[in-house]
Amino acid sequence: MILNIRKHSSDNIEFNKILNKKLLNLRKPYTDWIDNLSKKSSDNLDWWILNVATRDLNCSDLYSFICILDSLKDFLGKEKVSLVTVDSIYLKNTIAKRFDNKIKVKLNRKFSFVSILKKKLSFIHVIVFHLIVFTLSNRKKINKKGSIFYDTFLNSKLDKSRYYSAIIKKILKNKNSYLIPSFHSQEKIYSTLPKLINSRKSKNILLKEGFLSIKDLLYSFLIVIRKRNFLKKKVVFKDFDLTEIYNSEILNNNSFSSQIIAQNNYFFFKQLSKEKINIKKMINLFENQIIDKGWNLGVNKFHSKTKTYGYQNFSNFSQYMHYNPSKIEASSGVIPKKILVIGNSYIKLRKEFCKNLNIDVAPAINHQYLYKNLNSNSKKKNYFITIILSGFLIDDMKLIDWCLKSNIHNHFEKIYLKTHAILSQRKIRTIFSKLPKNYFFINLDFIKTINSSKFLISAGGTSAIYEMILLKKKLIIPEINPYDRKNVIDLNLNLGNVKFVRDPKLLKNLINENIFKSKNSVKLNNYFKKIDAKNINIFF
Repeated sequence: MILNIRKHSSDNIEFNKILNKKLLNLRKPYTDWIDNLSKKSSDNLDWWILNVATRDLNCSDLYSFICILDSLKDFLGKEKVSLVTVDSIYLKNTIAKRFDNKIKVKLNRKFSFVSILKKKLSFIHVIVFHLIVFTLSNRKKINKKGSIFYDTFLNSKLDKSRYYSAIIKKILKNKNSYLIPSFHSQEKIYSTLPKLINSRKSKNILLKEGFLSIKDLLYSFLIVIRKRNFLKKKVVFKDFDLTEIYNSEILNNNSFSSQIIAQNNYFFFKQLSKEKINIKKMINLFENQIIDKGWNLGVNKFHSKTKTYGYQNFSNFSQYMHYNPSKIEASSGVIPKKILVIGNSYIKLRKEFCKNLNIDVAPAINHQYLYKNLNSNSKKKNYFITIILSGFLIDDMKLIDWCLKSNIHNHFEKIYLKTHAILSQRKIRTIFSKLPKNYFFINLDFIKTINSSKFLISAGGTSAIYEMILLKKKLIIPEINPYDRKNVIDLNLNLGNVKFVRDPKLLKNLINENIFKSKNSVKLNNYFKKIDAKNINIFF
């Protein structure tokens, strides 16, 4: 048997069953293991902004590779495998070493000069990008007493915030409120420049880079050298020697821009402390990512009396285990003093790895439109089948590929695609250049789309799944990952209007049979807290 393994799956159904269980069940042991690795460096920001320390599967393959190794160990006890193919040279070498070369391991992809050149150019691009942001950032006077800082990423229009939609106008009217934007190199420089220019003019926006010295910025760049201090001679998880994989993760520069921003955040708050700026409150858009580590360590270390809140304006996604802080992250000051979730249903889930977290409920400021649409429905269903994309490339590629394998385009006249704001139609068309002619993209907003659709299909890390369930839409969730079913069940949602399906060949019959029951009676407020005159004050 030949076993072809990709980053999160393989072409073998039985192997995938084992792997999916590992991906779910090893989250706690893995988090404890990372905590143990973190002990010696818990006061060092350089450690916390490394891929290894994040537990974030978007920038680190370490957890995925551990699950693959453990799954392979179980699978080889049941099946005879003559050849294993993988995408990573480090995983290839680790498998060969662990199983004493008893099975052949082949690398799927070939390294080329072009790919190496792209990495070099990408690295240079990050440096140039942040030098431009630093050069164009200006310094402004700050009210030294009672200021409120809001962590953010900017839209082209300042009063159209993706993150503070329901309260942005009130923020901009308050002289003591300041938006602190981050600019990531993933964004095109031509779209960043207008935001920088507008930010320079606005009284309510502070460009953190304007408060830094060139020495601070150069120090941030030099993380590419300092990270070598964390290389190890021996790294073991269970009985797997992960030294080569671990060290490759340490040296990986795919998070270089985030690491620069994290350090800039830290130096920004350090400088404000020197200038004796009294900050009343901090709101961090808290996903426990690299950028957040620098923000929170800077605030907690240099502004210990400041109220720090980590606002988590999203639902339950167990695939992003880093959303749930660990014990040592909490004790090391790299998370906010209080975490704000958008519904009571998420409190216990956020405490998965650390029972002592300080968590409160805040209004779901970006989801208030749900209350206006609780009983809304279009009698005329213009779209029979609509695929709702999450915006995460890997998830959306799997979802579209699964739908294509179902051949529903051969049985139904039209199939519609609703893209997410963070992933363009152009990107999807580039990847799937030969989409069937009866696949069409919808440009309506989310609510109008789901109200006008008879059947909805979605999967992956998107709050849209929970919104469709709570609004009693007929939703089909393909089981293309091990997390979606767990995420929905963990929230105790009534699943009468939801159908999970693994085999794409069953999709056509599921749609034709139409055996959905809209009996969902859960309270929307438990999942997306409604704004009122009292709870909105936590942001001010």
